[in-house]
Amino acid sequence: MARILFIDIDKEFNIIISEKNRRDFKVLRSVKLKKEEFHRIKAEMNSGLSGLKTPRCYISLPLSNFNFRIVELPFREEDKIREVLPFELKEKIIEPLENFVWDFLILPSEKEDTQRVLVVYTKKDELTSLLRTLSDVGITPDVISSFSLRYVIEKGLKTEDLLNPPDYKDHLPELIRKESEKPLINLLKGGLGITLERENILKRIKITNVLLILLLSVLILAYTVSIRRNYSETERLRALIAEEYRKEFPQERIKDELLQLKSHLKEIKEKKDILTGIPVTELLKKIKPSGAITIDSVDIDSRSITIKGESRDLAGIEAFKEKLKEGFRNPAILESGQFLNKFRFTIKAER
Repeated sequence: MARILFIDIDKEFNIIISEKNRRDFKVLRSVKLKKEEFHRIKAEMNSGLSGLKTPRCYISLPLSNFNFRIVELPFREEDKIREVLPFELKEKIIEPLENFVWDFLILPSEKEDTQRVLVVYTKKDELTSLLRTLSDVGITPDVISSFSLRYVIEKGLKTEDLLNPPDYKDHLPELIRKESEKPLINLLKGGLGITLERENILKRIKITNVLLILLLSVLILAYTVSIRRNYSETERLRALIAEEYRKEFPQERIKDELLQLKSHLKEIKEKKDILTGIPVTELLKKIKPSGAITIDSVDIDSRSITIKGESRDLAGIEAFKEKLKEGFRNPAILESGQFLNKFRFTIKAER
């Protein structure tokens, strides 16, 4: 039997631990925590899982966290739909698509030659903040979906239900059973994070360099020693390189390891060159957040600096903006909003 952890997030956290086998599905434990009691989730989880480690974890978000778009396409294949949707969304969303994570589900279509698709998307930085909060208590979700959305879809999709979601709590056991069999959506499909390229550049440089050294060693070995005597060792090293390469670049098909590694090195060098000539250290010293401010990211270009982070309250954001005037010109709050009792913000200033 497998045990599954469900966390239904709304005005409070509903922690549900269930047990599933091929024939049966049942809820073992359910406890509700207020948002300020979230630190207790680890104790509740351990109590319900009886010492079992790394259960599958499903996170359900409320509909208020999502935006929706309905798109009509002239084909029904899901692979084609996933390839084309980014181009469709860029025309329908004002902000850059890179600021969002999204997934889609197929809707019934009355026309034989078209397919209706419901696209569900949310802000990437808000979801990253949630994942960081869950990570702090030892939780890494496998699926991010929505029980509320599944209930609305099963009732028959209506626009008013997306704006004012009906109560689904009486149907929760059946909803979580269906989610455990096949999630309606999964916002982790896009590689969130999870996709934080800046944080991975140094790691990729090191791994790519190691792979390049291994590859060069293989080539030297192949040309300086008898190919027949060293055939098995060469193949072992090539297999090792291919295995490590697939771990680092799982989305790529290996055709020519050397050319592909050189291509990645060139790409990384170009990204590093962007920072050449910018006094990054000096600029970072000018950012002096107070204890109420947590900085998530700092983007620097030749003319400006953009800071993203979170604060306990709006007053802290305003005070931080004023503090930036000591080292920068014309700091301005581009956006701010509340998420999980914290206030997310983006501030831009001239260098």
